[in-house]
Amino acid sequence: MKDNNKPYQRVVAVERPARRPAGGGSALSRPLPRWVVWLLGLLALALALIVLPHFGSLHVYQKHFRADAREIALRFEELSPRMNEAALKEHFKDLPLWCMPEQQSDLGDRVCVASLAKANDVPVLGLALFLRDGKLRHAILQVPWWAHGKMQDGYNREWGSPVPAGSDGSGNAVVRWKLPGGQVEMNKQRYLGPLSWSTVLWSAGV
Repeated sequence: MKDNNKPYQRVVAVERPARRPAGGGSALSRPLPRWVVWLLGLLALALALIVLPHFGSLHVYQKHFRADAREIALRFEELSPRMNEAALKEHFKDLPLWCMPEQQSDLGDRVCVASLAKANDVPVLGLALFLRDGKLRHAILQVPWWAHGKMQDGYNREWGSPVPAGSDGSGNAVVRWKLPGGQVEMNKQRYLGPLSWSTVLWSAGV
């Protein structure tokens, strides 16, 4: 028989707080230590200081690292001021030279350029051949920062120790090797910025 005198009992559900993992939660959910935030900020600033001054020339590196960038054997001793544009294209017949009027420098009135991966087994960025009045006058080889020493050591072994040749427009020392039919100059030390390439300049003899 049901006891109607027993007081009504109400059951209330109590929600227990979720139990946290013993380790204090996922590492991804925890804030980074302040020193890590500062370090990442400094790294981002350093990257910006390196890249931004050379932003307009990044396409040179992009072409250098492409799979179709060429490797060539380049002997400056074989260049001659008697070469015209047709002779240059024949001399570099395995290299797709792009020739155009030159208006940005006083090295010539016409220039032929090509992107490169290596020259003489040393990483290089590109080759520029300058003509004036239809004849070759100068050639420039762009050498990336990390290959400066290897390129210069190769020239020292092949041509001997260079002689001082003054300085470039930024005050850095330049050295020179005398060759038959011309001379080769190069900045003695690599530049500070890792995106600043060294320049090897061949000039025809007078």
